Amino acid sequence: FGLRRTFFGIIDNDTIREAIAFNPQSTVGQLLNFALERIYHESSILSEGTDLLLQIHDAVIGQSPIDLVHQHTAIVGELMQIPLMIKGRELIIPSDLAIGPSWGDLK
Repeated sequence: FGLRRTFFGIIDNDTIREAIAFNPQSTVGQLLNFALERIYHESSILSEGTDLLLQIHDAVIGQSPIDLVHQHTAIVGELMQIPLMIKGRELIIPSDLAIGPSWGDLK
């Protein structure tokens, strides 16, 4: 996505590992932001009682009415599939979904 990162200080093994990891890690974060925008603009689940509660780098936590949870998770799963073109090939980074009555009981 054209993001740049500047490294200051000594270039050592840790800096090299951070530089190598920057592109894939920032790509996942950007894709999650794109998916959240799609959920907000392209679906009606937010008006049907689903709330997006928390985003942490590569994860989103939300809540949905129990009678709509399976329908809403299917919509979210579909909207999370964002194709990327990498060296002329299409790639969709897979996402996981867990459901449960509380954050500690997700399965």
